[in-house]
Amino acid sequence: MCFPKDARGKHYKHEAYSATAIKHVLKDAIEGHTLNEKFGIKAEEIASLLEGKSAAGGRLFWRQLIDGQMDADRMDYLLRDSLHTGVDYGKYDWRRLLNTIQIIQMQPRTGEEVSPEPRLGVAEGGVHAAEALVLARYYMFTQVYFHKTRVAYDHHIRGR
Repeated sequence: MCFPKDARGKHYKHEAYSATAIKHVLKDAIEGHTLNEKFGIKAEEIASLLEGKSAAGGRLFWRQLIDGQMDADRMDYLLRDSLHTGVDYGKYDWRRLLNTIQIIQMQPRTGEEVSPEPRLGVAEGGVHAAEALVLARYYMFTQVYFHKTRVAYDHHIRGR
């Protein structure tokens, strides 16, 4: 399987594909939808958010929900992959984690003029659930995603 590369020879991240699809394929559906009449959200704004560009402005905070250590995709695929592979390695207390996620306003460091952007954090009561998420990811990678049989399967699919 061949994945496109950018001018520097690095593979594109999936956020770049999503941003391109939003700007070119889904633009009319987003901007012309009746539910968006009230909000006036532009496809370019959503793409900027996905790409992590400063044009997203204050909305950049929300990027942590789609590309961060506790992003929705990661929280979903660990549980889903755990279920469909029949292993418990990817399980964690997602209910507790969701109930303890909060916005944390970081304190400026010495010499900083502007306070940093707010961050996604976890209340003290959810620390163990957040740690379990990190460990679940580690276990899924070591025991499932990098399992010798799966790696051999990928090797054969590539035809090498």
